[in-house]
Parts: sequence; C-alpha cells; structure tokens
Amino acid sequence: MALPKEKVRELFETAMPAFFEPGEWVATAAFVIPGPSPMAIGFVGAAIQAARGKGDLWMAVTDRRVIFVRSAFMTQKPNGFAWADARHAVQIGEVHAEERSGWNWFAYRRPDGEVLRLNFGITWDEEFTAMVEALSSPPSAPELADWPHEG
Repeated sequence: MALPKEKVRELFETAMPAFFEPGEWVATAAFVIPGPSPMAIGFVGAAIQAARGKGDLWMAVTDRRVIFVRSAFMTQKPNGFAWADARHAVQIGEVHAEERSGWNWFAYRRPDGEVLRLNFGITWDEEFTAMVEALSSPPSAPELADWPHEG
C-alpha cells in the first residue's frame, strides 16, 4: 500500500541522519523509482526489479554527496543504505519534466559511468525541480577553518 507523500518524507528524514557525515546537510530529497518508465513495466516489472535489488529509493542531495537509501517494496519504508556518490562527480541529463505519463525523470550518471533513469511521480514535482537545479550547479566549496595559514 502506498503511503502518503508526507509520511514517506517523515520516515526517510528520520532514518537519514544515520548516513550523514559530520556537518552534512540536505539541500533536497525525494522518493525515486530507478529503471524504465513505471507506466511501461507495471506492477510485475516493479516486483522483478525489487527482487533484483533495484527497487524504489530515497534520494537525498546534500551539500557534498548524493545519498540513496533503499525502500521496502510494498511499504515504502526505509530498508537500508544503498550507496552514496560524491556530488561533484555526478551529472544529470535528458531531463523530462511534466511528462504526460505522470512521471518526471532524468538520466543520472554515477562517477563510475553507470547511467540510471530516475523516475519521480508527479506528487514529487517540486522536489524534482529542486533536484534538477541542485544537480545542474556545482556544489558549494567546503569552508576551510583557519585558511590561509600564516606562519
């Protein structure tokens, strides 16, 4: 059973601090479905993807990384750390906003060259726009304490 958007957000925001580095903060986050269009693969296709470990994810763009947390297939509840990529090392392309299918999506290139299609339901439209903006601009440089050193 699909949970309401705000409940999904609450569950993941509660789970996320366990995956943060000291001082890391979230710029934007959303629930995403990797792979081909959810409309094209349907429920059976989604079940096969989940069984292969490619199920739904929570994606958080922080000041320094892009963090992915697995979601339980039927409940959309947090189900463990998936992976994290350095924010400066990822790229997005093929941005498709306001698709008639009810899904927005973009291609996400990981640092190792793997490209994933990440689908966002239209209820996550505001977050999709924020993700595109965040991932289209370079992350801010970390502040260095006591720099430059004088001596």
